[in-house]
Amino acid sequence: MADDGSDRLTELLEDDWEIAGYAVTMAAMGALTHHVLLKKGTQLTSILVIVNGDDEFGRNETVLSPRPPQKKGFFG
Repeated sequence: MADDGSDRLTELLEDDWEIAGYAVTMAAMGALTHHVLLKKGTQLTSILVIVNGDDEFGRNETVLSPRPPQKKGFFG
């Protein structure tokens, strides 16, 4: 799970991205996964936050649109 220490979710919201969807699911041992779908024009991205109680385990951003460039070959 990528986590570079920045608060990407806050950055996107400050840049006028809108929340287009939100879901919470329960994972193993009571951990919760928060899935936030954000939209700005034709751009669509998903932020995943995993927490257990007050502890955050990680965040991950997935760009859904526009589609990221595909890697070519084994080493990209």
